[in-house]
Amino acid sequence: MSECVDLTRTVLGLLASGDLDGAVEYIDDDFISNEAASLPYPGTYRGKDGFRELIVALGQAWDKFDFEIHDILGSVETAAVIETISGEVAGEPFTMPVIEIWRAKAGRIIEATPYYHDTHLLWELGRRAQ
Repeated sequence: MSECVDLTRTVLGLLASGDLDGAVEYIDDDFISNEAASLPYPGTYRGKDGFRELIVALGQAWDKFDFEIHDILGSVETAAVIETISGEVAGEPFTMPVIEIWRAKAGRIIEATPYYHDTHLLWELGRRAQ
């Protein structure tokens, strides 16, 4: 395994178990994540506080939300997470493939960039949730 793959797997495992505080310990002060304007949680999230805000925003956007990791591929500084997200908004279920690119430096996660299969669907569902 590579450092970034191991770090990414650890952070996602902690998030899956509900341990946000534990996950934040692996996030760098210079962390950045840019979420598309078409998502219910758009914007740029920076640092440990930004990572925390992003995870909370994800949880608030959906009535139900889950993710299943199929594989994590990568190198020392980069990991690609191949996953499926699923959930429910206003009684309507959704499922879609997602690829996230995570980057690490000096033992900390410095970036996470998601690529959703259908951001328009997520935007529509986000509108229904309001």
